[in-house]
Amino acid sequence: MPMCGLFVCEIFGSCTLRQLMRYTPRGKFFFLDTTTGGLLTLAEGGLKSATPKVTEDSLLIWMREHTRKLLDGECTASMLVPEMGQSSLGVNLFPIRGDLFANKVTKNVSISSSLVYMVEMGSWAYSIRMRQLRSDEEGYETEEKRGFKNCILTSRHLIIGDQHVRGEAVIGFYPILCEGGWILNSRSDPHHQYTRSRYVFLDAEEKRLEETRKEEEFIYQSRTGPSRAEIFGGDFHFVPYDEKSQNGRSDQAGFDAAMVSIPLRTPKFLY
Repeated sequence: MPMCGLFVCEIFGSCTLRQLMRYTPRGKFFFLDTTTGGLLTLAEGGLKSATPKVTEDSLLIWMREHTRKLLDGECTASMLVPEMGQSSLGVNLFPIRGDLFANKVTKNVSISSSLVYMVEMGSWAYSIRMRQLRSDEEGYETEEKRGFKNCILTSRHLIIGDQHVRGEAVIGFYPILCEGGWILNSRSDPHHQYTRSRYVFLDAEEKRLEETRKEEEFIYQSRTGPSRAEIFGGDFHFVPYDEKSQNGRSDQAGFDAAMVSIPLRTPKFLY
């Protein structure tokens, strides 16, 4: 997991950027220039201000904006590594509202997408959350109306600027979405990635189960390559899921659950 820290030093004294990077552990770090008060972070090709303007109060302004995001509910505490459960609880920088967040519901399937700019890599990290709505939620469609009980993801199509990224399912998972969450079994996780990474955190009963209903969103996180793309979007293809055969039903047409496209604009504050 990336590290984050704050160094206090006279950056523009005898300390060069190469020396700074040499003695800085790997991860995301911020530097406070004691000469100007500016708060800076490592970026591609050099240092970049973490605030819109460099002032003697840059650190306080940066912290105030971070606090505002938490108090306004733009960011919140949640699991940073979904497979590890509550042991990875922390402040999640992926927004759940605002300009870098979007949500759309198609045939009762809710797709939420959010992004964080990774200035140190010149790229964007993205988080995709998916599940079916519960009967008490706005926008809910009954099983009769949507035409299936559960559905399974078969392929993805991401749009990153002018690039179209297509692939089978997501990172080896084939999420089976049910009302309120998703189903973990050998079909949704054929390579046992989720179970293997979380094994030490499961209780004895969960370890015995061949199938577990997760009352939470399925979360898929990744990042773009170095990119100057101006838009992020795409869609996910689902088909009705047959519980007996543990497979998608070929006798019923699938559907595409689209993401709302999000404009990629470098934020004024960098975290």
